[in-house]
Amino acid sequence: MKLSVFINLFIYLVTHSHMPKSFYNLDDNIELNEKRHEQIIAEYDKVIAKISNIIIVYTAVSFFFIPIAQDIVEGKMHNHLFWFCLILFSTIFLISFIRTVIFLWPRDVDTLKPPSEYYTGIRNKIEPKYTTDEKGTDKATVDIILKSAYNSEIETAINDNINIVHYKKGYYNKAFAFSLISMLPFVACLYFHIIIKDDKVQKVKIEGIEKTTNFTIDSSGRKTVLAPVVILKDSAKK
Repeated sequence: MKLSVFINLFIYLVTHSHMPKSFYNLDDNIELNEKRHEQIIAEYDKVIAKISNIIIVYTAVSFFFIPIAQDIVEGKMHNHLFWFCLILFSTIFLISFIRTVIFLWPRDVDTLKPPSEYYTGIRNKIEPKYTTDEKGTDKATVDIILKSAYNSEIETAINDNINIVHYKKGYYNKAFAFSLISMLPFVACLYFHIIIKDDKVQKVKIEGIEKTTNFTIDSSGRKTVLAPVVILKDSAKK
């Protein structure tokens, strides 16, 4: 007797484990929607985690912009091309920053109601409408209504969360793209800081010349003039 039970159970598991989901079956629809809802929530978390990429770019810009800012404050940058690159960089970087702020601005993700809302609260409201003295409560009908309401809630949450994920993705892609584009004029500004800026060009100023003439006198009294020694005094102009 026990062997036949195990055989029947095995046959049931084999025949039902690979059955395709039916969209006519409410239970299958609920299962599909629950999985999709979990996937959307996980995808939302992954999109938010991508902010680390933007932070890396912003950190690098902040680190290398400090010496450039010092040159600007000290009035050492007089090249017009430098100022053009700086304005272009500032504009693109500001666009990226604004989109980053919008990307990080909190938005409520739709969450599902606790299950108790359905098997206690909503069920208690519905059951009296489908209860008679002769037949009692029509549990099958009540069950279908509850499942339909639960499935509708999941579908609404999925649709709303998909829109939020797409919204976040759009602003992240734009913020990250503009941050990378801003690197082009920023590298040009860094070039001017390292190579072309005025305080890197050192001029040598000759302050004075000392000339010493040496000569020798041989035994016959003849004087021989040696090559003069020239001493230059200079200083570096910073």
